[in-house]
Amino acid sequence: MFPENGEVIIKIPRSLTKDIVKVTEQLDKYSEGEIPEEWKKWDSFIVHLDNHLYTPLVIWKERKEEIKSIPVKLNKGEKKFVNNLREFLNRNKNLFGSTDIFLLRNLSRRGIGFFISSGFYPDFIIWIKNRNKQHMIFVDPKGIRNLGNFNDDKIQLCVSYIKEIESQISKRLRREKKPISLVLDAFIISTSSYDDIKITFREDKYTKDEFERHNILFMEDEAYIKKIFERVGCC
Repeated sequence: MFPENGEVIIKIPRSLTKDIVKVTEQLDKYSEGEIPEEWKKWDSFIVHLDNHLYTPLVIWKERKEEIKSIPVKLNKGEKKFVNNLREFLNRNKNLFGSTDIFLLRNLSRRGIGFFISSGFYPDFIIWIKNRNKQHMIFVDPKGIRNLGNFNDDKIQLCVSYIKEIESQISKRLRREKKPISLVLDAFIISTSSYDDIKITFREDKYTKDEFERHNILFMEDEAYIKKIFERVGCC
């Protein structure tokens, strides 16, 4: 995910002098253990999240397209998902008690992948840790127009394959007498609207509920983060 020394590399063109100066000042603060105020908002293209989340993140920002990073910065849909998750967790701390929740970014071809007929690397992993029970939720915000129907491998991973993998891992944990219970789930978060997608999935025959039964949620739905936790029994 990172260069060998574990650093995040930010590439800013020389023409963006103000950004170079600003980021250099912010990084100096961060290296000294101080969180720059700009990073606590979404006004900067570098964002710091609380201790439960992967941080800092380099994010997509309008009129900052020339700025590049390694690992690659979050795109618009990924940025919205992370922001929505952060807002939900901050508003609902009472729902989770002593449960630890982490967000791990997963990189294509270098992270955790699933191979059915082709490779699939969901963008994020929500890791929920509570005593001897751990829950890993794979989440992929994406446009789904090209998937075409519910038989697509990425959708079938969310519907059934992920539970087959969970079963195999559980058998191995029992065989090795590991005192850990592991639950796996997976969701696709459509950055496309339901009205746009329902036409490509069998000419308007499927309701939004049918998509949700296949673990496809729509980012336009303000409650989609809550639905993730509800569907996996964590909320």
